[in-house]
Amino acid sequence: MGYNVFKNLVSCEFYYDSIFDMIWVLLLVTFFLRISIKNEAAIKLIKMTQPLTLGAYIIHPLVLTVIMRLFDINSLIEAICLFAAVTICTFTITYIISKIPLGKYFIKI
Repeated sequence: MGYNVFKNLVSCEFYYDSIFDMIWVLLLVTFFLRISIKNEAAIKLIKMTQPLTLGAYIIHPLVLTVIMRLFDINSLIEAICLFAAVTICTFTITYIISKIPLGKYFIKI
Protein backbone atom coordinates (compact mmCIF):
# COMPACT_ATOMS: atom_id res chain seq x y z
CA MET A 1 0.00 0.00 0.00
CA GLY A 2 2.78 2.45 0.86
CA TYR A 3 4.50 2.01 -2.48
CA ASN A 4 1.45 1.66 -4.74
CA VAL A 5 -0.86 4.22 -3.16
CA PHE A 6 1.46 6.77 -1.53
CA LYS A 7 4.57 6.19 -3.71
CA ASN A 8 6.58 6.26 -0.50
CA LEU A 9 9.11 3.70 0.70
CA VAL A 10 10.50 5.75 3.59
CA SER A 11 7.61 6.23 6.02
CA CYS A 12 6.93 3.10 8.01
CA GLU A 13 3.39 4.03 9.04
CA PHE A 14 1.92 2.79 5.75
CA TYR A 15 3.12 -0.80 6.12
CA TYR A 16 1.24 -1.98 9.23
CA ASP A 17 -2.10 -2.76 7.58
CA SER A 18 -1.46 -6.44 6.83
CA ILE A 19 -3.07 -9.05 9.09
CA PHE A 20 0.28 -10.85 9.20
CA ASP A 21 1.96 -7.70 10.51
CA MET A 22 -0.70 -7.31 13.17
CA ILE A 23 -0.28 -10.94 14.28
CA TRP A 24 3.52 -10.58 14.26
CA VAL A 25 3.41 -7.44 16.42
CA LEU A 26 0.94 -9.04 18.82
CA LEU A 27 3.17 -12.11 19.19
CA LEU A 28 6.26 -9.94 19.64
CA VAL A 29 4.61 -7.84 22.36
CA THR A 30 3.38 -10.91 24.24
CA PHE A 31 6.87 -12.41 23.99
CA PHE A 32 8.43 -9.33 25.56
CA LEU A 33 5.78 -9.24 28.28
CA ARG A 34 6.83 -12.73 29.38
CA ILE A 35 10.56 -11.93 29.68
CA SER A 36 11.89 -11.48 33.19
CA ILE A 37 14.75 -8.97 33.19
CA LYS A 38 17.17 -9.04 36.10
CA ASN A 39 19.93 -6.79 34.74
CA GLU A 40 19.76 -3.42 36.54
CA ALA A 41 21.29 -1.50 33.61
CA ALA A 42 18.69 -2.92 31.21
CA ILE A 43 15.87 -2.06 33.61
CA LYS A 44 17.18 1.50 33.95
CA LEU A 45 17.41 1.86 30.13
CA ILE A 46 13.87 0.55 29.68
CA LYS A 47 12.50 2.89 32.36
CA MET A 48 14.26 5.85 30.73
CA THR A 49 13.18 5.12 27.13
CA GLN A 50 9.67 3.79 27.76
CA PRO A 51 8.00 7.22 28.21
CA LEU A 52 9.71 8.44 25.04
CA THR A 53 8.46 5.76 22.63
CA LEU A 54 5.36 7.59 21.37
CA GLY A 55 7.37 10.74 20.70
CA ALA A 56 10.06 8.69 18.96
CA TYR A 57 7.37 7.04 16.81
CA ILE A 58 6.04 10.46 15.79
CA ILE A 59 9.48 11.98 15.08
CA HIS A 60 11.20 9.03 13.37
CA PRO A 61 9.78 9.65 9.84
CA LEU A 62 11.24 13.16 9.88
CA VAL A 63 14.65 11.98 11.09
CA LEU A 64 14.61 9.06 8.64
CA THR A 65 13.80 11.38 5.73
CA VAL A 66 16.66 13.74 6.63
CA ILE A 67 19.18 10.94 7.05
CA MET A 68 18.07 9.19 3.84
CA ARG A 69 18.62 12.42 1.90
CA LEU A 70 22.12 12.81 3.34
CA PHE A 71 23.34 9.23 2.88
CA ASP A 72 22.98 6.54 0.24
CA ILE A 73 22.33 3.16 1.88
CA ASN A 74 23.66 0.24 -0.18
CA SER A 75 24.60 -2.54 2.23
CA LEU A 76 23.35 -4.38 5.28
CA ILE A 77 25.96 -2.77 7.52
CA GLU A 78 24.87 0.68 6.36
CA ALA A 79 21.22 -0.24 6.99
CA ILE A 80 22.05 -1.39 10.53
CA CYS A 81 23.96 1.86 11.11
CA LEU A 82 20.96 3.78 9.73
CA PHE A 83 18.67 1.97 12.18
CA ALA A 84 20.98 2.78 15.08
CA ALA A 85 21.38 6.42 14.02
CA VAL A 86 17.63 6.97 13.60
CA THR A 87 16.91 5.30 16.94
CA ILE A 88 19.51 7.34 18.81
CA CYS A 89 18.50 10.61 17.11
CA THR A 90 14.77 10.16 17.68
CA PHE A 91 15.15 9.21 21.33
CA THR A 92 17.58 12.09 21.90
CA ILE A 93 15.25 14.63 20.27
CA THR A 94 12.25 13.25 22.16
CA TYR A 95 14.17 13.36 25.46
CA ILE A 96 15.14 17.00 24.85
CA ILE A 97 11.57 17.92 23.96
CA SER A 98 10.27 16.13 27.07
CA LYS A 99 12.48 18.32 29.28
CA ILE A 100 11.01 21.57 27.92
CA PRO A 101 8.34 22.85 30.35
CA LEU A 102 5.51 23.34 27.86
CA GLY A 103 2.83 23.69 30.54
CA LYS A 104 3.59 27.34 31.15
CA TYR A 105 3.05 28.15 27.45
CA PHE A 106 -0.47 26.74 27.30
CA ILE A 107 -3.63 27.91 29.01
CA LYS A 108 -4.96 25.31 31.43
CA ILE A 109 -8.68 24.69 31.04
